[in-house]
Formats: sequence, structure tokens, C-alpha cells
Amino acid sequence: MTTCLLLLALGQSGQVESKDFSADVQAAALRATVRVVNVTRNREASAVIVKQEGAGVYFLTAGHVAQAGDKLEIHTFTKDSYPKPADVYKSAEVLAADKEHDVAVLRLVTRDAMPGVLPLCPPAKVPDDKDFPGLSAGCDSGKPPTCQVEKVRGKKKVQRPGDKEPTLAWEVAAAPAKGRSGGPLLDKRGLVLGVASGANDGQGYYVHAEEIYRFLKRNGLERLSEEERK
Repeated sequence: MTTCLLLLALGQSGQVESKDFSADVQAAALRATVRVVNVTRNREASAVIVKQEGAGVYFLTAGHVAQAGDKLEIHTFTKDSYPKPADVYKSAEVLAADKEHDVAVLRLVTRDAMPGVLPLCPPAKVPDDKDFPGLSAGCDSGKPPTCQVEKVRGKKKVQRPGDKEPTLAWEVAAAPAKGRSGGPLLDKRGLVLGVASGANDGQGYYVHAEEIYRFLKRNGLERLSEEERK
């Protein structure tokens, strides 16, 4: 029988009490997590800012969040604006997407400084543990980003009906709430291990960092990785 993780009560700041994740790590997660409003498909989700260079801002999210040509809004949040958005951008686009492996990169053209950026976990630093704590961030439908402490059960291969091949994912003890799709899963170092993909039988699944790196390589987007920044 699956036992769902008991999540700690959320504070007004969006953070939770945790011995594993410092206030600084949680604040960084909230600054880099955005709400995605897909106007075309009338749905809301989440994404994480992984890089800003020049006039380009790049967001990692789930592949089912948006498709090429969709009209998207990006809502960013700061400490001063919370719980209201600091800015709303209406010109984001899908730069690359893989629906089968449920990964996508969105791009926004602006020179506005983003509230925060979270680095992707380099392949050599991706944990191979089971039953370790993770931190998720995401926007429950219509709400600002909040943090949740997750019990990460380990790496799994998952396959949805109609998919040609399985996707590598992290399995967590609790399913993400509606609207948190595409939000990041972090380790204690504040590195992005995956993005929220879906749920099954009360458990949550986050696209694994290895799958994300393969996606970035296929689409010529390796520069978005932490290793490329060094």
C-alpha cells in the first residue's frame, strides 16, 4: 500500500518548515518558479527559469503544458510582490517540446531582469539514491508558487498509453496538485532534478534530469545546462 507524504503547512511566504531545505534554498525556488497561463488551451501550469542571457529568458516545463503556436502568459513573482505577480509577460513561445517524454523549453524575449534562476543539476551530480528528500515548487491553479517537501522514492521508467518508449522519471510519494505541472523538483543544493509531469495511483512523477539532458542535446540547447555555464 502506498503511503502519501504528509506535507507541512504552508506559510504566507510560500515556504515550509524543513530541516532539509533552508529558507534561502526555498526562496530561490520561489523566485525562479513562474505561473504559465496557456490562453489557447485555457489551462494553467508552472515552469522554472533556468537561464537568462541577453534578451532571452529560458524556462523549463513539462511537454504537455504548451504546444507550438499556443498563446502563453508568464507570471513572475518577487518577495515584494508576493502573493501577486510582479510582472505578466504575454509574448512567451515554445522553443522546443517533446510530448512523449514530457519536456519543453519556453523562451521569452525581454531585457527585464528575472527574479531568479535555478541551475539544472549536472549529470555527474544527479543522485542515484532512493527515499531521499526533495523540494518541489509550483503554482496550484490560480495561486502563487509554493514549496512542498517531497519524499523521492527513486528513479523509475514510466510509459503512458500510446507512447513508443518509456520516460525516465522520479517517483515521489505524493501526487502534485493541479497547476503544478512543469514546476521544478530540487535537491538540498538547490539544483533542479526534474519537472512535474503527472500522477498515478496517488504518486507523483517528475521527468528525470537524465531525460532532460537528452532532450536539450537533441534540440541543440546544451547551453542551458549548468555545465555549460562554468
